[in-house]
Amino acid sequence: MVVAAPSDNGTVVDRARAYSRDEDSHRVTVTDYDFAAYLLSRGVPLVDAVRVSDHVHTFTFLDRPEGADRVGRVAGLAIEFANSESARFADALRRLKKITYSRRQLR
Repeated sequence: MVVAAPSDNGTVVDRARAYSRDEDSHRVTVTDYDFAAYLLSRGVPLVDAVRVSDHVHTFTFLDRPEGADRVGRVAGLAIEFANSESARFADALRRLKKITYSRRQLR
């Protein structure tokens, strides 16, 4: 089940919500490096990392349901990430990369 797909502008909320979840195995697959790093830093166990192509990687995390609502941690962490300093920092890095790649190198 895909929870949401990122939009073309790649906003923090879109990137944080762009993951797929396998309810049977309690695994969540993420393609965004920043969100994957945030999940790892918050203690969500990483179970697999795959290089799909030169610029695409997938990170799979174990996300066991918790509490009475039986919802995994990733859904809550996606919202937490979207509002975090980590997300703002990641977006600033992304903007700097766009600036440097869009300008011609002067020699």
